[in-house]
Amino acid sequence: MATQLPVWNLKDILNPKDIDRIIKEIEARIARLAKKEKQYNARMSVAVFKRFMLETEQLERGLIKLQSYAHKSSDQDTRDQKASALKNRAQAVAVEASNKLLFMDQRFKQFDEKNARRIIKGCPEFAHHLKQMRLFRKYTLSDAEEKIISIKDINGASALSTVYSITTTGFRYKIGKKEIGQSELMRLVHDPSAAKRKQAYGQLFDTYGANKELLGSVYHHIADDWRREAEMRGYASSISIRNAGNEISDEAVETLL
Repeated sequence: MATQLPVWNLKDILNPKDIDRIIKEIEARIARLAKKEKQYNARMSVAVFKRFMLETEQLERGLIKLQSYAHKSSDQDTRDQKASALKNRAQAVAVEASNKLLFMDQRFKQFDEKNARRIIKGCPEFAHHLKQMRLFRKYTLSDAEEKIISIKDINGASALSTVYSITTTGFRYKIGKKEIGQSELMRLVHDPSAAKRKQAYGQLFDTYGANKELLGSVYHHIADDWRREAEMRGYASSISIRNAGNEISDEAVETLL
């Protein structure tokens, strides 16, 4: 008898009936913050800066809920067109927020040291985030270039990742007399039995091997997109982006390797 795989209770994240309301609230917060762009400068008071941060924090909480729900709905069935449409909608809202509020990240990185230290000292709850943001100054491009990258990713690397997910989720594998899907196969990959693990990996590699042209092309273009962006931003290597995000030096990673 086939094993019934667990299904997420996505109502723990949000009620689908609230999606339209949440998106309207997010868009309203984006508009409110965007209207205050002229107030955002190096001479602003700590109190004004903190209001920007708290409003942004509420905006991000809404975005995270929306994106988590949308992505997990799609992950449960990558061929569900309704779930896919919601995922695209959530991604579009996130890009809108990123582009319309880009001025905050961009300007804070450009603040003179004296005012940056003043604001960081007055906002200890955000200190780590703000210090980390300043570390990326030398890798940050112009406003126009950052917006282009943000928009490009929707139909670029992100779209290719979606193609990969849809394709691999549809794969079927023969285990004994049963035909199973990707999720069930991945459970066997971690089975206590070495024989079952070997059989699962054999099926996995055979199926991926039969689709190597498509999957290889997807991987190649995602990796090349990452490499080219690293070069544009002035990183020493492709892995430097990840190292910087993880707050670890290239030298430490090289030593470990």
